[in-house]
Amino acid sequence: MLGIVEIFIALVASLLILQFLKLQWMRSQLPPGPVPLPIIGNLWLLDFKLRRETLTKVFIYILWMGQTPVVILNGYKAVKEGIITHSEETSGRPLTPFYRDMMGEKGRRCYRTEI
Repeated sequence: MLGIVEIFIALVASLLILQFLKLQWMRSQLPPGPVPLPIIGNLWLLDFKLRRETLTKVFIYILWMGQTPVVILNGYKAVKEGIITHSEETSGRPLTPFYRDMMGEKGRRCYRTEI
């Protein structure tokens, strides 16, 4: 018979696998970028694996800051296209927990919360 610890480990592993699959599905809808880990995203890569030389060759890519995707536009043409051609998609900012704690509900209507 399985003990509580084994059931808990199996549950946590299952949730991590589901979260990883969800991230992979979300990645297929967005620009390319490094593979994120569940919960922490690409935060583990920031200091030692992301090389500026590598990322400057790609003009549009995505990094995951925890569960939040951040699209990076690199170069004049990519920024111009993002601001002018896709202005509606790039004009919103997420309502982060930090902002909510600092500002309360002030300015909430200025921010789009959907991804």
